[in-house]
Amino acid sequence: MSRGGGGGHWKESPKKNALNDLQDRLMGVRLREAQAQAELRELRLRALQLESQNQIQINLVSRQEQESAALQERVQSLTAQNKALQGQLGEMKRKQAESDCKSKEEVMAVRLREADSMAAMAELRQRIADLEIQVLVFPQCTLVGCVIVCFTAYH
Repeated sequence: MSRGGGGGHWKESPKKNALNDLQDRLMGVRLREAQAQAELRELRLRALQLESQNQIQINLVSRQEQESAALQERVQSLTAQNKALQGQLGEMKRKQAESDCKSKEEVMAVRLREADSMAAMAELRQRIADLEIQVLVFPQCTLVGCVIVCFTAYH
């Protein structure tokens, strides 16, 4: 079969064959070049997509680092506040225990005074009872206050 416009020759000249062969190679090279250009465009597009995704990830990581730093500061602040409150609570407990102890001491002091008063009252009652007995035993004596006054008759 012949290529080109050369009448009905079965064989073409070697120059024409070489030219046709070079044209075929050129077409193959151009086709591969077009494919390579298409691949290059796809790779550039993919690189842009990856760069965009990378920038998004960098921004996300940056925001997360900022949030983490803010949370860390909050934790430190709350830890310090908790420590201060624990100290205040300890002081309040100490003062409450001190107050409770003082109250117990005061209650004990009141009870001791009550017991002393009750003992003094019992002693006074006993003394009055003794004096009343003496008045009964000695009719010439009379009880004036807490003192027995005895009247002796002078004849």
